Parts: sequence; structure tokens; C-alpha cells
Amino acid sequence: MELLPHLGRRYKRVKPVILDDIKRELESLWGAFPKREFHVAARRKSGRVDFKGRTLIDFSSWDYLNLASNDRVKRCAQETIASDGVGTATPRASSGTYRPHLLVEMRLSKFFGTEAALLFSSKSQAALSLLTSLVGERDAVFAEEDILLPAADASYLVNAPFQAFPRGDLSRLSADLQRASQSRRKIIVVESVSGSRGSVLELPPLLELCDRYDAYLVVDESFAIGCLGLRGSGLLEETHAMRNPKILCNINSLECLAGVSLGSLCGPSDLTALVAQRSRAFGTECSPAPAQAAALTEAIDLAEVMSVQRVLLLESALKLDRGISEVLGRSSSSPSVPLVTIPCDKFGRAMEYADALFSKNILVDAIQHRGLLSQSGSVRFIVTQAIDEQAIISAVKAFSEVHSRIRLAS
Repeated sequence: MELLPHLGRRYKRVKPVILDDIKRELESLWGAFPKREFHVAARRKSGRVDFKGRTLIDFSSWDYLNLASNDRVKRCAQETIASDGVGTATPRASSGTYRPHLLVEMRLSKFFGTEAALLFSSKSQAALSLLTSLVGERDAVFAEEDILLPAADASYLVNAPFQAFPRGDLSRLSADLQRASQSRRKIIVVESVSGSRGSVLELPPLLELCDRYDAYLVVDESFAIGCLGLRGSGLLEETHAMRNPKILCNINSLECLAGVSLGSLCGPSDLTALVAQRSRAFGTECSPAPAQAAALTEAIDLAEVMSVQRVLLLESALKLDRGISEVLGRSSSSPSVPLVTIPCDKFGRAMEYADALFSKNILVDAIQHRGLLSQSGSVRFIVTQAIDEQAIISAVKAFSEVHSRIRLAS
């Protein structure tokens, strides 16, 4: 019993030291980056959100087709909760595979035109599981600088060489691939639509590069789902490249499709079997809630036939882009996805725009670009089905007033 006070005194001597270090690290982070704070939000079907004591027009939601609040999707989730509960409390490899998991994986593979699919709790977990299962120190991984996937982290875990390249810089990528010519496997990870810049990937020249250097593509379709392709399954459908042998698989975050925080890996059945066999996370993490899987299946069924809504969505994005372009004195980019971005030379300027728009009851995201030594950023408007024409008019008017004030101040 006398040991307990001794351990307590020892713990008190050590604890403040590490906490002091942590505090200094936090202060350094808060000095270099905006402090992440958490405020309760309540979204409405009208494209508004109650946030920080205000009712704002919401240009921050990834739910393109407004399916997260669809009555059929919600009813499907509710019925599954009633039968299967709110969670599984066990991994897929044990007794955590429920019928909704298998149904949604079959539905995802059909939707993306692949042999098989695996469901994950997030896109990051899908990417980590894929790369740590597939590559090792004899391989090489290449990824865009701004990609919203932990490709570098996964490569580090398995000691695989990793190289980042600027989006669209094929000459840089070609030189990197040439230097890695002796690698066993060369994996290139790209976003079909950049989540930070809104640009659409030029796929044909990238596929030519893969042919030349015997490399394979992993395509993140997260931000193309719901808006590109006849059925809304993304760029690979839009460009008829789903069957190209150099497309290894696609990885997706499914918020744009159904507003659910799930991820998927879709590709050849042998590849998904390898990941299911090797991935520690897939083998040990509790599986996603069956209700989420069931809701996602229902959302896919709806999204596939919403071709008219996709056209209207892009028309709204075009109206917003034209209005903002007129204010900026630039030509409209005629967006093919519902993302409108305003590049800024400094991330601080993007934050300034976002804060000023917030004061006008417009909620947008300020995005920091993650290129080497880059201090640039952008203001991002995400247009969803819930955004009506009056909201577009209000956003353009607010941006015009904000831009005039910021331009005069600078």
C-alpha cells in the first residue's frame, strides 16, 4: 500500500513536463494555423444551417443531391436500426458482417462498374488499408500534393518510397516515374475532382503515362460522385475508362452521395480479397453501422436516376460561377462539377473572405493548399440541391460587397 503514494508523487513530477511541451506545441500550431473549434450546427432542408448563433446559407455541405435528409433514405436507416441496432460491436472478420454490409458492397460494385467492393468507416481507412496491403519497400507510391488521402502516411508505415507531384504536372510525374523504373509496383494516387481546387482530372494523358512506365492508377472519385457520369458514379464513367487495365481501383468518401461518413474501395475481386486478408484495420475494427450501409444502398438507387437533378445542380453552380467571375473581372470557368473556388495568393486572404462572408450570413470554407512551401489557399463554395436561386443571388451580392471591401483594404 505504501507504493501507491510513491507512484502518485512520481506521476505528478512527470506529468507537468509533458503537458508543458504539449502546450507549447499547441501555441505554435495556433500561431501558424487557424484554431479548430467546435460549434453545434443544425442543418435545414432549405439549404440553411444554424451555426454560431446565425442562420446561414450553407455552401459547406458535401451532400450534393440532398439525400441525407431524403425521407426514403431516413426511413431505410430507421427500419434497419429497429432490426439490427445502432452498431455491430465486432469486426467484419468476426461476427460483424450483417446483411446490409453485403448488400451495399454488391450495390457499390455495380454502381462503379467493378468486380467487387469493400465498405470502410472512412475513405482514409480505405486508403490506408489498400496501400499498406499492396505496397512495400520494393514499390513506389506517387500522389498529388493536394490530395485528401493519407497516401504518404500509408507509404511511411510500410517503408515504401513516396513522391508528391503538383496536380496536372505530368512532366514532373514522368521524371519521378523514370527514377523509380526499377520498382516492383508503381502506384499513382489521384483525385478525379480536386476537393480543394474544384478542377477535373485530365485522365487520357495520365493513362498514357501509366502505359509508358507500367504504373497503375488509384482514383479517388469522392467529389465526382453524384455529378459526373450518366448515372452519377464519377469521372471513370464519364470518360468510359472504368475497364481500362491501368485503373487499379477507386477509393471513395460517400458524403457526396448520401451524406454518410463511410468509405469504399472498389476494384478487382482479387484486390479486395487481398485487402480484406492483409489489412489490420479491416480485420480488427468494428464494422460500420448496418443502418448506414442500408441508407447508402437506398441513396445509390435514388442517385442513379437523378439525371435531371444533376443538370439543375450544374446550372446552379454555373450561375454562381458567372456571378462571382463578373465581380472578379475574370471569365467564367463553366464548372462541370458543383464546386466554385476562388484562388487566393495567401491562405490568410482566403480566411479573410470566409470570415467576411460569414458576417453576411454565407457559410463557405477557406482551404489551404498543401503544395511544397505553398502559402496559397482558396475560398470554396459547394453547391447542393438544397441551394435555390435566391441563395445564389444572395451569395453573389454578398461576395461583391466583401470583395470591394477587401480589395480597398489591401
